[in-house]
Amino acid sequence: MKQLLEMALKEDLLLRTPEGHEFMLLAVDDFDHELAKQRANEKLMSFLDKRYRQARKEKGIPIEEVAHELGLSSNNAKISRRKTGTHSR
Repeated sequence: MKQLLEMALKEDLLLRTPEGHEFMLLAVDDFDHELAKQRANEKLMSFLDKRYRQARKEKGIPIEEVAHELGLSSNNAKISRRKTGTHSR
């Protein structure tokens, strides 16, 4: 077990049993713990989901206006019009 833990410090491991069950072994830091706690916060997740849905309905600010406000020339700036995916929560 010690050898597996040392290996997991260097890279994530995928462990497979003879029956075909798979498990991940990876090092976890403080950020991972904090993220897990926040994801378990139902009130926060509900608020974020609600705000996300509201924001998707809003018209927003045209990218050209944002570029102008930032002092970017539309000739020199590459503007990505990537669509965001659906919210997975």
